[in-house]
Amino acid sequence: MGESLIEIMEKTKLKIELSVNQAIRESGLPFYLAEGIVAGVLCDIKDRKNTELLQTIVEKEENEKRRKEEKDTQNKENSKPANSAKQAEEKTRMTEAPKNIKEEEKDG
Repeated sequence: MGESLIEIMEKTKLKIELSVNQAIRESGLPFYLAEGIVAGVLCDIKDRKNTELLQTIVEKEENEKRRKEEKDTQNKENSKPANSAKQAEEKTRMTEAPKNIKEEEKDG
């Protein structure tokens, strides 16, 4: 079985901390200046998170809309034969009515 989400997150956090510390040491910047850089990176991460969330919401809404349209289409297709049968019955009744009237006139 694979790693749990918590394990993945902890390993990722450790890798990020090591990378940031190494970059700061290599640059020779004091940590008080590096704080602004890290804050900027955090803002970038938050922007990406918000973009992902928005994209997920839009995709979910599009999928729901597509499912509803498919369901509506299926409902319309399922109701068409019933309507066609009703229309055929109505047409038959309309053509039979004049015949009945003519037969009554002959008998009368």
